[in-house]
Amino acid sequence: MQAIENSTLFTEISAEESAIVSGGEAIEIGVSVPQQIFALGAGQYTFNTTGNAVLALSVLTTQYNRSYASKIDFGF
Repeated sequence: MQAIENSTLFTEISAEESAIVSGGEAIEIGVSVPQQIFALGAGQYTFNTTGNAVLALSVLTTQYNRSYASKIDFGF
């Protein structure tokens, strides 16, 4: 809720990211090229719609970092 009150960007947490926070037995890091392409588009879209370069860079950075997808093995 702090992000909403400060009018800053927040993103949803995926199941994989939630699993990392909860803990898993093994984490395999991979790169998602479609997510990187999405990051570029999301950053540009944010800049075009808001005109806020700092916010657009924040979107780009956040989404680009999410391109390093994780595969979690829970060991069930």
